Amino acid sequence: MLTTSQKIELILAMMKGGHSLISATNEANGVNQDKYYKEYCDKRIVLQDLFIGNYGISQKFGNVLYINKVNVYKQYGWKGHNGVDFSCPTGTKLISCVNGVVTTAYNNVGGWGYHCYVWDKDQKIMVIYAHMKSLNVKVSDKVKVGNLLGLSDNTGNSTGAHLHFGAYKVDDNGNKINLGNGYGGSINPFDSNVFEWIVTNPKTPTN
Repeated sequence: MLTTSQKIELILAMMKGGHSLISATNEANGVNQDKYYKEYCDKRIVLQDLFIGNYGISQKFGNVLYINKVNVYKQYGWKGHNGVDFSCPTGTKLISCVNGVVTTAYNNVGGWGYHCYVWDKDQKIMVIYAHMKSLNVKVSDKVKVGNLLGLSDNTGNSTGAHLHFGAYKVDDNGNKINLGNGYGGSINPFDSNVFEWIVTNPKTPTN
């Protein structure tokens, strides 16, 4: 059931979408109110499974990692970890969590290692999978949810086998926005106000 403020939000959004005041009010009070609220108001980004297997989180978004008492994120100008690390062992199959196009796919030896970016134009988001063993995709490839992107590993600036997963909001041209947010534009993939996870099996922890 929607709250009063959500009903008002829905009415206004539906009117902007072409509904009359009477029609919008009826829908906001009707049995399909949740459905219409999601369609018109809830713009959370839908992400699906990241990998095949059941592996937990080894480092959360925003954590500060110290190696020999040096904050390794200062060199990038970040406040902390700009993604989520999962403890995937070497060779874990990494699969696309969105429908989109591959914009980057190469080995950045001193940074992400083998990595790829996938741009979901419809949801205006770009995701990164990093520190991979190998890539199963190349730039300009179109991928669907569940397609194999590559295998996990420990390449690049990494201290052990894992998957680094990051998410960025982008504009209509696929350019990252909010680059000055303290994380190079990356946002917390587990922010429930921004993202919704559809997990078909317990591969990906949701909290």
